[in-house]
Amino acid sequence: EALQYPLLTRVSVVIVDEAHERSLHTDVLLGLLKKVQKKRPDDFKVIIASATLDAEKFRDFFETNRNAVYPGEERPADGSGGGKAKKRKRSEVG
Repeated sequence: EALQYPLLTRVSVVIVDEAHERSLHTDVLLGLLKKVQKKRPDDFKVIIASATLDAEKFRDFFETNRNAVYPGEERPADGSGGGKAKKRKRSEVG
C-alpha cells in the first residue's frame, strides 16, 4: 500500500498493536506513519496499542500534543502460557 500510495491516501486510520515489541519493521512503519501524519494532520490517525505502552515517548516521536490514553481491562491468560493477566493500554497519537 505504501509503495503505491506513499501518503496512504486510501487509509484514514492505522492501528499498530503490540507496539512495545519493536523491530526494524515496526520502526520503519512508525517512521512512515510519522511522515504521513505530518502531511495529513487532519484526516489521518494513528492508534498505538500495547500492554506496556509509554505514551509520552510515542507522543514525542510523533511531535504532537494530542494524546489520549485509555486504560485497558484485565483479562485472564488463555492458558497457553500461564501467568497473570496483562493490563492493556491504548494510545491515540495524532
